[in-house]
Amino acid sequence: FREISNKNKNKPALYFEGKIKTYNDIDIEVNKLSNSLKQIGIKKGDRVAVILPNCPQFYTIFLAVQSLVFKKLVVKLMGFGTIYNLY
Repeated sequence: FREISNKNKNKPALYFEGKIKTYNDIDIEVNKLSNSLKQIGIKKGDRVAVILPNCPQFYTIFLAVQSLVFKKLVVKLMGFGTIYNLY
């Protein structure tokens, strides 16, 4: 994500409920959250659970957790009563 973000800083990355977030906006949020997770002691190999609807904050959390290089990141996507696991 960081490589793409650096090349496309001012381009739209997410559109949600009439609002646009650029790659730079998301990158800043990801860095802040990633640093906060480190400060509270989250480290490689820890498990992090996140329950959110389909919203921009999901992507921020997903990328922040991923940036900490966890062994496995499990994402459960729910749609119409079906749960999908992405590993």
